[in-house]
Amino acid sequence: MEKGGPRRLIALGSAGARPDALDKQPAWRRRLVERIVYRTFLKWPVADQIAQWKALSASRLEWTMVMPPMLTSGPAKGRYRIDGEVLPRHGNRIARADVAAFMFAQIDSPAWVRKGVYVTD
Repeated sequence: MEKGGPRRLIALGSAGARPDALDKQPAWRRRLVERIVYRTFLKWPVADQIAQWKALSASRLEWTMVMPPMLTSGPAKGRYRIDGEVLPRHGNRIARADVAAFMFAQIDSPAWVRKGVYVTD
């Protein structure tokens, strides 16, 4: 992609892509998700997200990795919380439509170029 493909890439990741993602979550939730959900039910998807994060970080593309928690099929709320360091406190789900709106807004925005951003309701 770096030779002849697009210069700008907006990637959909997940909150499990980085090890510090849950640092602002309550301790009980952090333990539940890290010890059971990520290691059992989502072991391979989380491994893929970690690999995606590493690949993007090593590239020279203008990339943004959007990392939501659980996606829902509900209607868009038209508002969301973002954080470049960790998943915002009590962030546990977000509508797909809100994630899509945020991703589209990044196409011309320099705010999150070569960075990951957590987005939640």
